[in-house]
Amino acid sequence: MDSILFIREGDQASAIAECVLRRENVVVSRTDGGAEAILQLNQQPFDAIVLAIDDLEPDARSCLNLINDESVPKVIVTGDSSIQVQSFDINTRVVSIEDGIEAVGKALRQQFGRITKRFPVNANDGSYEFAFKFRADPDRVSRARTIAGGFIQRCVDIDDLEFTRMELAMEEALLNAVLHGSLELTPTIIAGDVDDYVAVLNKRLKTQPYCDRQVSVGIVVQNEQLAISVSDVGPGFDASAAMSGQESGSMKAYGRGLMLMHAFADSIEFNATGNSVTLVRNCRSRQPATAVPKVSFETSDETASEVVMPERNRS
Repeated sequence: MDSILFIREGDQASAIAECVLRRENVVVSRTDGGAEAILQLNQQPFDAIVLAIDDLEPDARSCLNLINDESVPKVIVTGDSSIQVQSFDINTRVVSIEDGIEAVGKALRQQFGRITKRFPVNANDGSYEFAFKFRADPDRVSRARTIAGGFIQRCVDIDDLEFTRMELAMEEALLNAVLHGSLELTPTIIAGDVDDYVAVLNKRLKTQPYCDRQVSVGIVVQNEQLAISVSDVGPGFDASAAMSGQESGSMKAYGRGLMLMHAFADSIEFNATGNSVTLVRNCRSRQPATAVPKVSFETSDETASEVVMPERNRS
């Protein structure tokens, strides 16, 4: 049975969330406000968090900041329609009480369903696969890198230094997919005036089609190789021209990131369009154990065999 931390910061939202939670097969720990929630979080881990707030008064804002630091699935039940999911990490779902009790229940069940998602494993050949998407926003890159890194740590026998190098290469690929690919920020824009760059960036984060775009991440561990693919829906670019500096301003805007990827991965490969890159690193995969971990993000295959990945070896 799953354990849920329920933070009550608004009377109306709390009443509706409470009604829905009574229907679910979960263990609920109830708190009134952020101070109690911090005590609860320090005492035990929770599978998910539900925050009920009526509006964005100061205590509610403090609670929002608190739960945004947690990597578990979260639901914000609110009476304030101005609260947008884009303000939070990729594990958070925002639902308005104005949408009705059934909408609140659906949001909670969807997030609770993510609790029991397992890492998919191909039991026939020992390969490990994982995939997820995130909104194309530079503020989401760090969290996406952490999620991908968490999977790699469980599947690959890699020491701290090599893991750090792989993370750096992966972060460059993620940033390129967000900035250059999805948001289509050209080398000229990025290399130009900082204020102009920030203005264009903020505008595109709120303007279609850019604001609706997502970056896809796929990870495969197979045959003693780790392959990380990062794809976007942008127009792509000429990677070979960027590496050679033939594209105006490309070495400053593209080339340095590509050089880091080349330096820290054993090989990199772009698709023909240039909007998907795969980083490959030789590695030793870990042998699966028997138990099953709970993870806080969706996987690409619910029907695959379920195993646990041991913690990373720091010796």
